Amino acid sequence: MLFSFLLVAPSGTFAQKNIDFIDIAAFRITGNIRYKDTNFPVEDATFYIDNKIVVAANGIPIKSDNLGNYEIYVPIGWHYFEVKMNNHRFADNGR
Repeated sequence: MLFSFLLVAPSGTFAQKNIDFIDIAAFRITGNIRYKDTNFPVEDATFYIDNKIVVAANGIPIKSDNLGNYEIYVPIGWHYFEVKMNNHRFADNGR
C-alpha cells in the first residue's frame, strides 16, 4: 500500500504580510491496521512520515493500539507515509 498525498489549507484561509511565524499546521490522519486477509489487529506498529518516525509531544513514538487503531498529525504538503514493526513485513514495504 503506497500512500503519497498532498495536504493543503482550506480555501478562505487568511494570510498576513510581514509577520514572522512558524507554521505548525497539520492534518489529522486516523486508520486501522489488520493482518492480511484476517480481522486480527496489528498492535504496536510505528509510523513514519518522510522516513522520520512519528512521535508524540513527549518524544515517544506513536504506535497502533491493541485494536490496530492509530491517530497521527501530518504537516501540510506532499509526504510519504510508512508503517513499520519489528520482525514484520508489510505489503508494499509499509507504504
